[in-house]
Amino acid sequence: MESQWLKIDDHSIHYVELGDGFPLVLLHGGANDWRSWEKNIGALAQHYRVIAPDIVGFGKSDKSKSVYSIDDFVNYLGGFISALNIKRMHLAGHSLGGSIALEFAYRYPDKVEKLIPVAPFGFGRLSTWGYILGVVSYWGRKLVFRKQTYPTLDLDYSQNGFKEFMEKLKKVEVSTMIVWGEKDPYLPVKQAYIASSVLPNSRAEVMPLCGHSPQSGDCDLFNKLVLGFLDEDAVD
Repeated sequence: MESQWLKIDDHSIHYVELGDGFPLVLLHGGANDWRSWEKNIGALAQHYRVIAPDIVGFGKSDKSKSVYSIDDFVNYLGGFISALNIKRMHLAGHSLGGSIALEFAYRYPDKVEKLIPVAPFGFGRLSTWGYILGVVSYWGRKLVFRKQTYPTLDLDYSQNGFKEFMEKLKKVEVSTMIVWGEKDPYLPVKQAYIASSVLPNSRAEVMPLCGHSPQSGDCDLFNKLVLGFLDEDAVD
């Protein structure tokens, strides 16, 4: 997979692409880049045109701001698929990428055929253990003077913020498979069932023994779940 680049609003967006057929766009999580999907792209690209960008502000894509909002990411995703002349796609996103995918599907349901949020943020607070891990990671970087390579996120962590997000998602009719790791230390697996109760045309798949990144924790099972879901009433 070779690096490719697009110009969107004078920003260079980096991505990789593999395979042919109906587009499947993969969005990585926070503190990450396209490589979080490395164990999945090859298998999925045997059936789909798989495209994995570095979200604006992350990885090799340009970073023009220190703080980004979900609106920023949704707008850049719209520009990204437009530049690739993608009219309709399957859309998967992990953690932050899952939240972006859900918001995008809410705003542009005509552009999303099927939706796969993987442990998306937005259905409840971090677990106590997840909060501790985040604090330890933050101060660990500070103590060794390691530069933060990803932007700060402007996210609403309040109960009202979660409620407003979920109220919007009740209107998302896109066929959705929610994937969650049974042992997710950051976002408790109970949030998978909250998500499936909110999204009207969805089901939850909980992957045994997996943590916050089930797509790499058990890539074979994850790939099988995704391909099986996308093959249901497949788009030609």
